Amino acid sequence: MGFPADYAKAMEKQFGFQVMWPPNRLVQIGDYGTIHGGKGKGGAFTKLGNIARDFNLAFETETSARVEVESLQSDGVSIVNATADGGGKVDGVDFAVQLSVHFEKKNSMVYNGSGMVLRSMKDIGSIGTQLARKLASGDWKKNYLVVTDVHETEGMTVLLCQTKNTQVTLGGSASLTTGDIGKASANVEVISNQSSIAHYIASTPTTPLLKARAVNKKGLKLQNDMLTNGALAGTNAIPLEDGDTFEEVLFDYCDLDHLPNADGD
Repeated sequence: MGFPADYAKAMEKQFGFQVMWPPNRLVQIGDYGTIHGGKGKGGAFTKLGNIARDFNLAFETETSARVEVESLQSDGVSIVNATADGGGKVDGVDFAVQLSVHFEKKNSMVYNGSGMVLRSMKDIGSIGTQLARKLASGDWKKNYLVVTDVHETEGMTVLLCQTKNTQVTLGGSASLTTGDIGKASANVEVISNQSSIAHYIASTPTTPLLKARAVNKKGLKLQNDMLTNGALAGTNAIPLEDGDTFEEVLFDYCDLDHLPNADGD
């Protein structure tokens, strides 16, 4: 399916992060790349590399405490245990647990990320300074983005339904529960599905939510001064407007509601 704007909007409102598309992909802090496609229409984030490996830019990261389950679902979505006594086989596969997910309304969604940690880049000001210098010297491009924050999950399930009164059946091991349908150890699979429901399931690490930064327009306007006047020797040499910080001028968060990748790596 194409870029799901309703899903992206709901996720950003709940978590304050942009969505990766497809959501069962993995990116690392420091990965950089470009976006293709129009705002709100869906596009492709093309990873080109990592600033640590490709530009020898060292940075530190910090990791939050582990959250067992991170979840969000639309109104009118119900998840119930539909397991027969003793489990059951479907097409020769034995599922200890079967769950039925019913969507009462169209354009509904379920997101479940299991074993989530938030990873963030430290030293933002230093990285912004170095990238601005590389931009001014031609070694960095103005359309490059750098991933600086991610929600990384051990397992994940995303279900997106386009029509009302539709359901999908999931199967998995005994650890699969109605409250944690993304659990990596549950080996979740789709048993039966109607064509209007798109599903994305991962039992390996993914980054369904992320933020990225770029050298912004204010930084671009200052790049000549940065080289000719030596402004990059100290952050106080950068002319700031009221309310701005150095990192906001040089290396700011991007509006990425069209960041998700529809096809590429």
